[in-house]
Amino acid sequence: MRSFSSRIPILLVTFFLLSLVIRVEARSQRQKRDVISVLDIDVPEYMDRWDYTTEFNHICTGIFPDDGEPDTPILIETYAEYSKGSKLSIQNKEIDSPVKGVVFLVSCIYRYPDGELHQIGEYIAEKVGGRVVRYVNPDAHLDGKKKEKARR
Repeated sequence: MRSFSSRIPILLVTFFLLSLVIRVEARSQRQKRDVISVLDIDVPEYMDRWDYTTEFNHICTGIFPDDGEPDTPILIETYAEYSKGSKLSIQNKEIDSPVKGVVFLVSCIYRYPDGELHQIGEYIAEKVGGRVVRYVNPDAHLDGKKKEKARR
């Protein structure tokens, strides 16, 4: 029979491995947090579509320069595109104020040093002259699907 003092190293290694597994799982759960991938942006008609896209992408890539430091956020995605035909689909949804210009789909996602993803596209879109389209109930279309499934 082994003495308690000979079991201590085994217990410490087991505890260390268990805590490592828990940390990895917690980090992966934190990264899975809901991040809005694409935002609907109302851009005034007078703004040139090419200029808006270029300026948005330029600001998004330049907010946190890639200097190779481990404690700076890393750019995951930058995206800005004119959305043909989505003005009508947006007008059919309940929004806080009418869409007056053209609609762009934008995204600027950074991964921060703590592992979390952050969508900063709203901030950049407003800096460039756009306005985020805010839905009164963004998940309203899901309610109908849930009711339809319940009927079946």
